[in-house]
Amino acid sequence: MTIEIMLLLFGGGLIAGVINAVGGGSTFMTFPIFLFAGLPPTVANASNFVAVMPGNLMATVAYRATFKEIGRVCIPYLISCTAGGLIGSLLLLLTNEIVFRAIIPPLMGFATITYALGPAVQRWLDRKNIGLFDKDSPLALLLLFVFSVYGGYFGAGYGVVLLAVLTVMGHSSYHEANAIKNLVITVVTILGIGLFTFSAKISWPEALTMMSGAVIGGYFGVKFALNIPQPIIRVGIIVLGCSLTFLYTLRYWS
Repeated sequence: MTIEIMLLLFGGGLIAGVINAVGGGSTFMTFPIFLFAGLPPTVANASNFVAVMPGNLMATVAYRATFKEIGRVCIPYLISCTAGGLIGSLLLLLTNEIVFRAIIPPLMGFATITYALGPAVQRWLDRKNIGLFDKDSPLALLLLFVFSVYGGYFGAGYGVVLLAVLTVMGHSSYHEANAIKNLVITVVTILGIGLFTFSAKISWPEALTMMSGAVIGGYFGVKFALNIPQPIIRVGIIVLGCSLTFLYTLRYWS
C-alpha cells in the first residue's frame, strides 16, 4: 500500500465519519474508495464492513438508555436479522469476482434509490396502521430477514431499509427505531467480519486505515457536521450514488 493510497483511505474514512454523524450513507463513498485502491470487488465489499463497523457500534453504545426502555423486544429482531445477515455474507463468499462485478451496478442503483426514497417511505409508512406489520408479526420478521440478507451481502442502504421497516412495525419514535437499527447493523456487521476473516476476504491494512479515519471523523466531526445542512449532504450522496451506478454500468457491463 503506497502512501498516496493510505492517505486516500484515511481521508475517505474521516469524511465518512462526518457523514455518519450527520445521518448516514457513508458506504456510498467508502466502497468505491476501496475499489480505487485496487482491491477486488468482493474483498473491497468485505473490507468495507470493517471500516464502517465502529460508527454503528458507538451509536449503539450511545443509545444504551433507550435499550433499557425497549426491553426484550429486540430479541426476535436480532434473531431474524442475524439469520438473514449470515445467509447474505455466506452468499458473498460463494460469489466469484466476475459475477459480483456484474451485479455491482444494480446493487448500487438499489442502494441509491433506497437512500433517496427512504425518508418519504418512512413518512408514508408512519401514517399507515397495517396490522400485518405489528411488532413480532411473522410478516414483519420476514421483511427484516429478507433485507438483512441484502445487508449481509452488500450493505449500502441497509440502514435506511431497516428504519422504514421498524417504523411500519410501530416504532414511531425515531430514536427508538434508530437505536434498534444500529444494534442490528452492528451485530450483522460483526458476524460478517468474522466470516470474511475466516475466509481471508478482508484486506486488513486498507480496512484498518479507513476505519481509523472513520473513528476520528465520527468522534470529532459531530460539531462540524451539525453546521452542514442535512439536505445538502443527502443530495450530495444521491448524486454520488447515481454517478457511481452509471460509471459502474459502463465499466462492468460494456
